[in-house]
Amino acid sequence: MKSFSQKKIIKLFEQEAAILFPRLSIKQIVETSTDFKAKINIENNTYLFILLVCKRPYPSEMNSLLKRVKTKEGNYLFVGTYFPPGTQATLEKEGVNFLDLSGNCSINVFQHNTNQKHDVHIQISGKQNLYPFTESLKNIFSGKSSRIIRTLLETYPQKLKPSELAKMCHVSPSLVTKVIDALEQQSFITREDGISLVDPGLLLELWADNYSFRKNNIETKILINKPLNEIMQFFKHNENYILTRTAASSLIAPFADYQVIEAYHKGSVDITSTWEKLDALLVRGNSGENVKILEPYDEGIFDFSMKIDGFYTVGLIQLYLDLYSDPKRGKEQATFLREEKLKF
Repeated sequence: MKSFSQKKIIKLFEQEAAILFPRLSIKQIVETSTDFKAKINIENNTYLFILLVCKRPYPSEMNSLLKRVKTKEGNYLFVGTYFPPGTQATLEKEGVNFLDLSGNCSINVFQHNTNQKHDVHIQISGKQNLYPFTESLKNIFSGKSSRIIRTLLETYPQKLKPSELAKMCHVSPSLVTKVIDALEQQSFITREDGISLVDPGLLLELWADNYSFRKNNIETKILINKPLNEIMQFFKHNENYILTRTAASSLIAPFADYQVIEAYHKGSVDITSTWEKLDALLVRGNSGENVKILEPYDEGIFDFSMKIDGFYTVGLIQLYLDLYSDPKRGKEQATFLREEKLKF
């Protein structure tokens, strides 16, 4: 989805505020030459806010809005379609009120009357992005460019030189320059003493919104008439298969039982021959399978792969992307992985 205009976001705010945030109601919003001003009723008291509308929560736009807050006093309220956890933490640290149309908010206001003081604190977090972005930076999340993004995220907060990135990612220096320039335009990186990310959590979410698991070719779908824990033993110490999604998550950050074993195939082994040699009943079909073997859309998927208890798995960033795109509770598992292992 493309980013909305400021007026569109304000209109959605007027329509959705009462549903998303039952403790407040909008009495009036007026557009001025520089911003929007709103009278908002919170628990029977009316407060005047200066609304600053954020079309995209990129560091470049957020920094510009924060500068405005520091130059003029007022009761500011940032409004956008979605503020990621890292951005929320920054706004809270700066003491800025915010709410987004996905349902997250942090509002702290006070108002003195002649007889009493009204204090309000509203905080809601953990809501998923209802308005994923699919523009501007999407090209850097595809093909070999994604290897650069993966490396920056996997090595965060380490600082890297462009030449180091090119070598680690097995890409040309010119491609590194192109991707880094695109990130710098939106203030996602700094170049002081090396390249480092400013908001890795937001960059990861943007990639997840633009990632398609379907780009990987499913080479084999099979049903094996054995318990999954027995089937898993075939993959142990087998470097030709790199586990992903829930099978990998069960080893790295257990969240829920897995029903299907999904693995990327690495190398030139004859998959059909390999599986037919197993002492198992194989039933090929379009549904009911408990094993899926995948051919990755890009070899970079194997970068930062790990070996855990004898099993090979994808790296943390790839696992997050694959889980996030899984319609069966995948986003919940991705969120758990992020909280337990990624920490951003």
